[in-house]
Amino acid sequence: MIKYIKAAIYRLDLHKYLAKRRLRVISELVENKLDQGEKLKVLEVGCHNGRDFIHFLKGKENIQITGLDIEDYGIEQENFEYCGSDAEAIPFPDKYFDIVVSIGVLEHITPIEKLCRVISEIDRVSNQFVMIVPSVNTLIEPHTASVLWQLRSVRHKESYPGLNFFSDEAWLSFSGFKRAKTKRFWLIPFILGNLCIYSKTE
Repeated sequence: MIKYIKAAIYRLDLHKYLAKRRLRVISELVENKLDQGEKLKVLEVGCHNGRDFIHFLKGKENIQITGLDIEDYGIEQENFEYCGSDAEAIPFPDKYFDIVVSIGVLEHITPIEKLCRVISEIDRVSNQFVMIVPSVNTLIEPHTASVLWQLRSVRHKESYPGLNFFSDEAWLSFSGFKRAKTKRFWLIPFILGNLCIYSKTE
């Protein structure tokens, strides 16, 4: 069922529309720096094939994008550089990146000890960050394509183990997110929502 829903989203080009909406939210949370023409070093953690974020920054010579992923998906873009690494140990100095973005990655990282290390690394290398994760107020959970999956008991979640579905407060309890705030937004009003965990420039 999930496979068919995802296929329909891509076939109808709905994915591109939703990704553009999400990009606008990300841009607003970093004070529209992605649109202002200033020189920026940007990292996407879990870049995959670049369709969620990197693709939209194509041609922006002022923005140097690094994509961190354990697998190289062959992104070819002049302002892009691939870094093959696990996010537990991001191979860059402290505060190296102006902006760090991650979309739909943190909810998949287990066990919790590893998630703590990843979040701390993101905080360490960034001046600002925006993390996108599922929101508890969403009607349809996008990974399972189930209605109100997040409210079900543990027994009824066994078919999709290892999905971190935390409240806003729980996300902010991670030490790497101590300077962060949250913002909920709807991709599809009242049906499909995301949570942004973001920080301002120090």
